Amino acid sequence: MFPRIVTGLVGAPIILFLTYVGAPLFNLGATIAGIIGGLELSQMVRSAHNRLTLLVSLIIVSIVIAIWLDALPIALLGLLIFVVVGLLETRQQRGLSLRRYGYALGGALYIGLSMGVLTLIRAGENGMLLTFMLFINNWFTDSFALIGGRLFGKHKLAPTVSPSKTVEGALVGLTMGVLAGFVLGTMGGLPVQVALIANIVVALATETGDLIESLFKRYVHVKDSGTILPGHGGFLDRMDGTLLAAPALFVILILLG
Repeated sequence: MFPRIVTGLVGAPIILFLTYVGAPLFNLGATIAGIIGGLELSQMVRSAHNRLTLLVSLIIVSIVIAIWLDALPIALLGLLIFVVVGLLETRQQRGLSLRRYGYALGGALYIGLSMGVLTLIRAGENGMLLTFMLFINNWFTDSFALIGGRLFGKHKLAPTVSPSKTVEGALVGLTMGVLAGFVLGTMGGLPVQVALIANIVVALATETGDLIESLFKRYVHVKDSGTILPGHGGFLDRMDGTLLAAPALFVILILLG
């Protein structure tokens, strides 16, 4: 827990500062985080091929930038080109299976779209408040799920996916994440109904995103996505909840008007 706390104390102020100042620094930070996540993804699929790593990074950057510029059709055209080039590379290079290429491509889409949507949330109405709320909910959900699991955990949540996660820990994390985000949202002026529904969705998406990455890591037989963040592992290990929570928040805000 100690290195995890220290990492949080260093990283959280940077994220909060970027959220406060907004574009273009926030967008740049989201892109850099996406690229680091993409590099870890390439290593997780055990690719020693520099071209695949470059392909993953290009997909993430192109999607994020296209969303900034409201030019998603251009990104989709570029993505089609990347896919064709990647398939040709897969056929030409030994040791790079089509399945692992699929993992890399799917992961790049997931990371790129999530980081792009995050920049849209920040740029929209009440963007700073909503982005702060998203991160606070993420952090409380993730941290208290760990603490609750260690203190009260008895029943396994998904033993075949992540043996260390418990039902009790998940409930504690959900409760604290929703509570923290709800308090921040209502203090910032969000309607009570919007703040409540949005935070429930974000907390559920945070824990689901964590399970999705755990499932992926089991498929590729790795414990952590990397070692860059002491106490957390890799960037993807820290971003996993946000990667699903950002699109989930974006959709629920549209549905709530």
